[in-house]
Amino acid sequence: MVFQRAMHRQRPALDLRSQIGHAYTTGKVGLELEFEGNSFQKQDLPKQWSHHVDHSLRGEDNAEYVLRRPLEFDQIPEALDDLWAMMDKHGTVLSESNRTSVHVHLNCQDFHLNRLTSFIALYAIVEDILTQWCGDHRVGNLFC
Repeated sequence: MVFQRAMHRQRPALDLRSQIGHAYTTGKVGLELEFEGNSFQKQDLPKQWSHHVDHSLRGEDNAEYVLRRPLEFDQIPEALDDLWAMMDKHGTVLSESNRTSVHVHLNCQDFHLNRLTSFIALYAIVEDILTQWCGDHRVGNLFC
């Protein structure tokens, strides 16, 4: 691994993007929301969202909604409000399921190596607490 000064930053960082040839991605957070139930809209979605087929989901109808691109943190509430409004408008009914989940993707490409390893360690410390907070049905679940 090579430590390089990233062109858009003032301090040195471990620039993994340059090592694997990836372009800089804007936005800080991506979301994937998985649902089972019925009356899911698959077209004419709010501008921030796309629909994906997820074969791990079951039931007569299901949906995985994914942000089209990473957003800034302050844009997430509006994106979620737009998605909920669409579901409400179309009479979507959600079913509780241990197969559904929310995936949160954080853009870490600007993280300095110390910040990245600290974040990973912090998550490892609180992962069991977060899983228990989601309910007994999530503890030991093989899905995300």
